[in-house]
Amino acid sequence: MPGNQNPESKKRASQTPTKSNPQNKQMKKSLDFNDDKLKASASGTLSPRVEGQQEKHGSLQDTNAPVWFRRFEERFNGFEERFNDLMVATREEIREVKDTLEFQTSENDRKFSKIEAELKHHLDLIDDLENRSRRNNLVFYNIPEGTEPDPSNCTEFIYQFMDRFVGYNIEPGMIQRAHRTPAHGVINKAKPRPMHCCFLNWQTKNSVRKAAVAKFKEEKFKDRKLFVADDFSKRVQGKRKELLPAMKMLRDEGKKPFFKFPAILKYVEKGVVKDFKTT
Repeated sequence: MPGNQNPESKKRASQTPTKSNPQNKQMKKSLDFNDDKLKASASGTLSPRVEGQQEKHGSLQDTNAPVWFRRFEERFNGFEERFNDLMVATREEIREVKDTLEFQTSENDRKFSKIEAELKHHLDLIDDLENRSRRNNLVFYNIPEGTEPDPSNCTEFIYQFMDRFVGYNIEPGMIQRAHRTPAHGVINKAKPRPMHCCFLNWQTKNSVRKAAVAKFKEEKFKDRKLFVADDFSKRVQGKRKELLPAMKMLRDEGKKPFFKFPAILKYVEKGVVKDFKTT
C-alpha cells in the first residue's frame, strides 16, 4: 500500500537524480547565448561566453556549425542591422526636431521683442494723451475736509479760496470743474483728500499755480501746510515718486532740484542746470 512505504525506499527515491530533458538543456543554452550576444552587441565586444560558443560551434562561415546556431546568428545579425538603421534614423529625426525647435524659439523671441516694443510705444502714446488731457489741471493738497460749505460745489470754493486766502482773483468762467478725490469708505479727516481743479486754459492754470505756491510758502491755512501741483497720470506719478529720495538729497546739499516733464529730475548748481543721473 502507498501508506506503508518503507522509509528506506523513500530515502533512495529522494537521492535518485532526476533525468533532465536534453531539449530543455539545448533551449536554455540557446537563450543564455542570445542574452550574451545582446550584451556583447550593446558593449561592442563579445563576452567570453559568446566567444566560447563561436569557438565551439563556429560561425555562419563554418559549415560544420549546428543548424540552429547558424539560423540564430542569421536572425540576430538581421536584428542588429535593423536596430542600427533605426538608431541612425532616430538620431537624424531628433536632430531635425531640435533644429526646428531652436529656429521656432528664435523666431518667437524676435516676434515677442517686436510686440513688446510696440506695446511700450502704444502705452507711451496713451500716457502722453492722458497727461495732455490733464495739462490744465491743478491738485490742491491738505485742504481740511469740510472747509468747502457745499462738498458738491468745490468750484465756488476755489473761487473764494483763491480770492480771500491767496489774494488772486480768478475771472468767472475760468474754472470748468473742481472736486475732491472720490472717497472709498469712511473719510479720514486727519488725511484730507486732494482737491482737483480743471481750468479753462493753461495760462490761467499756470498763473493760479504760481500765486498759490508763493502764498503756501509764506502762510499756513488753518494750521496746515498746503501744497499745489500739476495733475499727472498714475504712471508719471509713480516715476516721480521713485525720485523723491534723490530730490530730498539734492535739497539737503543746497541744490535746487525740480522736475521736468514727464519725470526727469534736474537741479541747479552754481547757476548751472544739470540732469540728475541714477547709477
